[in-house]
Amino acid sequence: MDGAESNTIRFSTDTRGQADTLMLQLEGATPSTTISIDLEPASEWGKSPVPVRPSGDLPARKLQIALHQLSNGQLRKDVSEALDMDAITLELVSQDMAMGAEIDFTDMGTLNHGDYYYVRVNQLDGARAFS
Repeated sequence: MDGAESNTIRFSTDTRGQADTLMLQLEGATPSTTISIDLEPASEWGKSPVPVRPSGDLPARKLQIALHQLSNGQLRKDVSEALDMDAITLELVSQDMAMGAEIDFTDMGTLNHGDYYYVRVNQLDGARAFS
């Protein structure tokens, strides 16, 4: 949070192709509530060798999204430049939604050498985690 502006959040992301998540609690929000997103200009760095594709410059952008624009509680805004695909996704999440989970499983069958289990989790930000 920005101390000078209580309704401002500043953050940065260090890589493209990675989902970074912010969870905001909006009190008193209505369908006409608007979220403003100001993307500052930036330059890529640490990308693949120049013969593959030179690093690019990302222009500044301003987005205004009213909550009534969300369809089924979600909205994805494409902010792609050149060949890379970038997007900002907003999703409404219920306060009652579980933010964690536990699982217990007992296999009553015969265990064989090499048997294993894994757990696949679909996370809130759309990423998947595997045990």
